[in-house]
Amino acid sequence: MEHVKKGSINSKQYWKSEGVNIDWDEGEKPPKITCEKIRKYLRHFLLGLDYCINTQIVHRDIKPDNLLIDEFDNLKIADFGVAQMYDSSSADLIQGDVGTKAFLPPEAFKTSQVKGKPADIWAAGITFFMLTQGGHPFPAKNVQQLKEAVSYNEINFSKDTDPDLADFLSCCLKKDARQRHTLEQLMDHPFITMNGEEPLIEQEFSDENFFISENEISKALSKVTIRATVRVFAKLKQKLNQSRQRIKKQQ
Repeated sequence: MEHVKKGSINSKQYWKSEGVNIDWDEGEKPPKITCEKIRKYLRHFLLGLDYCINTQIVHRDIKPDNLLIDEFDNLKIADFGVAQMYDSSSADLIQGDVGTKAFLPPEAFKTSQVKGKPADIWAAGITFFMLTQGGHPFPAKNVQQLKEAVSYNEINFSKDTDPDLADFLSCCLKKDARQRHTLEQLMDHPFITMNGEEPLIEQEFSDENFFISENEISKALSKVTIRATVRVFAKLKQKLNQSRQRIKKQQ
């Protein structure tokens, strides 16, 4: 596995690489990541998630610990240990209680199966809320309190939050999965595109945005049929070839 110099986003290693010393032992909290950096990281993240969706993969455990930053300040999605591949017949349905509890959507506390893509969007909303606001939008001391909070409580932003960023996160954190923004809508959001001045295009994607070990692939593949597996790998190979061809043209 490739070594990622800055470590997971918002970690001690990350902030040290940014020249910020934090006394973690004394409970000192890290500073909020700037709006400009969050926009860049979100663009990287959305392109990575777009790749997952195009290859019919649901991550199921999006959180700060699983977003890594390399030496060039690029965000990479990591840890596909509980990821699930699906075929068209399964309609991206996943087991609702898999993943880290604090990042599960409201519907995961109400039913045994949920749609994977909206669940990943919710987890992304929680993740980037924490990175920009300094805490979880639904603080709770136990699972029952968390269930009540994510189901009924409203989210609050600090007064200095960029309005477009607040709207973006609100779109991710719609309690009704049917109203939650899709990836396509988020990629076209004003915060991401600078009000249309910087559209998010596929050419920005790099096939090095993922860390998927053989063990993680094995776990993910155990959840789909052989036929679906062959089809998914064919798509992966096609995407990688397309990326390499684009890189050659740019050289």
